[in-house]
Amino acid sequence: MTAKLLHTARAFTATATSAAAGYPASNVANPRIARPWLATGAGVQSVELDLGASVPVAAIGLTASNAPSVDIYAGNAPAPAALIETLLMPLDEDARRRGSLIGGFGTVRYIRLEFAANIAGVGVAPNLGAAYVFAASMDLPAQPLYGMRVSTEYPQTDVDLPNGAAFAVDRGPSRQVVAMSFGLLAGQFAKSLARHARAGACWLDLDVSNERWLQWPVRHLDPQVVRSYDRVSRQTVAVNLREIA
Repeated sequence: MTAKLLHTARAFTATATSAAAGYPASNVANPRIARPWLATGAGVQSVELDLGASVPVAAIGLTASNAPSVDIYAGNAPAPAALIETLLMPLDEDARRRGSLIGGFGTVRYIRLEFAANIAGVGVAPNLGAAYVFAASMDLPAQPLYGMRVSTEYPQTDVDLPNGAAFAVDRGPSRQVVAMSFGLLAGQFAKSLARHARAGACWLDLDVSNERWLQWPVRHLDPQVVRSYDRVSRQTVAVNLREIA
């Protein structure tokens, strides 16, 4: 396991072979996964990302799709034909699929995401909540297994009725908050993790082989990063990252 942070997100425009009314391809550039791209047919469909110029690409992340896998192509001409990899999209505990691919792109302008016909074997049209293209990736300074906690937040409004009944009204998709504590030696740093995630959208991949859904698009929104000194040569740094949903 080598946990990574993908960072320095690149802007792009998106087109698709088809799109349902109200669900255009441009939605994949919007991190609000409740407004996805949705194709109009169950046949082979694709979304093409145009970065505007040929630029180095380190990685890509995809989230909130109904496809168990996506073929990723890249090149410097429209409709690139060079297959980079078939990306598996594991299902998480909230019944959402996501996945990321690091390396293999080089310097490209176009990235094509191809979705197989007959998603899930039941003739369902493919969809995609959001796509992220990153210019760089970094290994985390240490493995975030020193008191790591992943919690689920449910945006909601609590309603209390005069008869004493209470219920919650959902206000959007659930999201994960990843609280990491790093045990570091003197000279090791973890604040670069927060710095990148405060500058823009990032992607945290814990690289757990049997739980590949443990990865998320994230931002750092807390007002602080806490560094504790057990002794001069040993420190603990706490960083909280919030899933973009």
